[in-house]
Amino acid sequence: MADLGGIKKHMEVIGADGVHVGTVDKVEGDRIKLTRRDSGQGSHQGHHHYLSAGLVAAVEGDKVRLSTTGANASLFEEEKDRSSGAGVGTSSGHPRSAFEGRGQQNGSGPGWRAIGLGAAAVGVAAGAAFLTRSKAKTRDEFEFRLQTDESVRLISSSKVEGTPVVGRNGEHLGKIDSFMVDKYSGRVAYAVMSFGGTMGFGEALFPLPWSYLDYHVTKDGYVLNISKQQLATAPKFKPSEVPEFTASYRQGVAHFYGRALI
Repeated sequence: MADLGGIKKHMEVIGADGVHVGTVDKVEGDRIKLTRRDSGQGSHQGHHHYLSAGLVAAVEGDKVRLSTTGANASLFEEEKDRSSGAGVGTSSGHPRSAFEGRGQQNGSGPGWRAIGLGAAAVGVAAGAAFLTRSKAKTRDEFEFRLQTDESVRLISSSKVEGTPVVGRNGEHLGKIDSFMVDKYSGRVAYAVMSFGGTMGFGEALFPLPWSYLDYHVTKDGYVLNISKQQLATAPKFKPSEVPEFTASYRQGVAHFYGRALI
């Protein structure tokens, strides 16, 4: 679990995939209290929700990154009394079994198998509902910020391409060549960085998880908290041999940068 001392009010809480989860109101004991604006709709609207500190993977600048995805994080939201906001979690940040605390013995009791199947079906339905709510909440919040927040900055992709990428020690790592975009959501998943001619390999392209890049005005470029030596072992490919970005390949990229940026 990350040090909670670095978590401050108004920090953005994001999933492991960079998706917005909420905004910190304050830390209360072993939990993060989210602001009311992240409370969702219906019966969940207008009051605070909480996240277990056990879900925190790291504090990165002004962001709190969780160890689970943004969509799954809503399943672990808790009420003030520590009951599960989604009805399928526990205060420890782990899903609750449908048979938890039932004292099942040798199939005895009032049809536990049927009860378990029914509870599982309810859990699936609840999970689907909360995933939908999370996606809608993220989309609605971005649309609201786009229309009202002066800090939102839009830029043409043609201007971003060619922007320098700088390492943790200030050394030049490469430049943005292109983007990998989710064709359904439109969300940028990767910035593809070009680097060539040195470090023992020819021109190569590096898929960089977009959520790990921070734009710095003073450097007029993006900063990636990694050294040039670490970059030498990062996932890369030749311009003429673009890989299929399968789930396995994406997991490999996430695993590398998740370890390199600790």
